Amino acid sequence: VMGCGLVTMGHCGQHECIHNTAFATRRLNTVVSWIVSMPRLTNPAWERMLHKDHHTYTNDPARDPEIMAGAPANSMPGSFEAYITKLLRIGGGKYRLGAWSARLAILINCAAGRIVGYSGFDPVPEAKAASFRTSLQRSCRLQLVIYAGVLAAIAASGSWITAWRYWLLPFLVGEPMHAFFHMAD
Repeated sequence: VMGCGLVTMGHCGQHECIHNTAFATRRLNTVVSWIVSMPRLTNPAWERMLHKDHHTYTNDPARDPEIMAGAPANSMPGSFEAYITKLLRIGGGKYRLGAWSARLAILINCAAGRIVGYSGFDPVPEAKAASFRTSLQRSCRLQLVIYAGVLAAIAASGSWITAWRYWLLPFLVGEPMHAFFHMAD
């Protein structure tokens, strides 16, 4: 239940907030999108940048960024093994870590000023990247600093078991539930 809430409901909350449809004000949508995105290792400013193109060019293989992020990674699995690999969010991506490597690569690359797409390594066209570079760089750097602070606090307090129980384990269990939901989506 915690994993589904953290990952799938977090994704749904982020999605509605980046559309500015969850709350009456843009500021509240922004704040809540950050709150639900942080535990999932996603950046709402980056997601907002690409999500508009996804809705504008849905299912256009040349312009939908969700399809362009390496078509095989976004296609329906062709075998039971591929289905399980996709469900567990492993095996794809540059380091064969699937969603995990993509999310970290997105944060690191954007923090360094390299604006990338959904795979975490595919550069966004320069015309689009240029208009988002400064704000995304700032946003992703802030997010990485927050994660460093959280990890330092966990280390200082010795609460690794608590972090594992209430964040990492639900996150790991919730990702396959979300993958199941997302494949159908």
